[in-house]
Amino acid sequence: VVFLALAQVMVGINIVGSKYLLASYLPGFILTIRYASAAIILFVCHLVFERRRAAKNKLTLRQLSGKDWQFILAQGLCAGVLFNFLLYIGMQYTSASMAGIITSALPAIIVILSVVIFKERLTRKSTLCLVLTVAGLVIINSHKIGHTGLHLWLGGLLILLALLPEAIYYLLTSMYQVNLPLLLYASILTACNVPFLVLWLLIQKHTNYHLNIHSFKNDFAFSMVSLSSGLFFLFCALGCRNISRTSAAMMTALMPIATLVLARMFLGETISNLQFVGMLFIITAILVFAQNKKIVK
Repeated sequence: VVFLALAQVMVGINIVGSKYLLASYLPGFILTIRYASAAIILFVCHLVFERRRAAKNKLTLRQLSGKDWQFILAQGLCAGVLFNFLLYIGMQYTSASMAGIITSALPAIIVILSVVIFKERLTRKSTLCLVLTVAGLVIINSHKIGHTGLHLWLGGLLILLALLPEAIYYLLTSMYQVNLPLLLYASILTACNVPFLVLWLLIQKHTNYHLNIHSFKNDFAFSMVSLSSGLFFLFCALGCRNISRTSAAMMTALMPIATLVLARMFLGETISNLQFVGMLFIITAILVFAQNKKIVK
């Protein structure tokens, strides 16, 4: 549970850092640098910390089956290119804090898919927590009905669509994990996005990036989003072990809270009273769910 909570903080860092970088760079460039750097960092850490003392029951790359590679590719792309492409485009039309708020619908999407696909049963307490989370999302956005432009609604819709591949990633991770050393596993999940991102850059027609590439703030933001990208896969791999899909879904509700706080700290975005109410709903849902003893699968 702690590792899943840390994974949500990593997503918050990515949203806030990416929102800052989008003022200077195109989405494809940010994602390429972000995932290539993360893959290299994780692989170097694997060589330093894991290779010499890797457990004997862990697989090597040569021992991976076709099924293993299929799941690795599906997991990496769902949480990588597919999620971030829609998220980045959506954030060009809305704020980082609103992006974080909209992502609070992720627990509901994961639970719905779990019920539909895996026939998972919901307890009364789980249903109450889900209702509280969705209610928080509705309350936060209700005051904007009739007061936002079309571009804000478009941004929100794109971010909402981005949650579908992200939800599929959590389901795939809880359903099937490749028995590789964790740092190597996270490195491969990150690296599988790079070829698609490079191809995306090559076919893009607009490549006039801003010239302030080497400013300290931009370099620091790139470092943070790159590191957090790799740590997200690592923490998810650790957190999704021996935990139910509903538990994983509820922990993703921490994502909007982390994003709101980080956007307030680093981007100067304000947090309204309704946003505080939404945060309280989400926190209440997590606290209520924490009393549920059926957290493990």
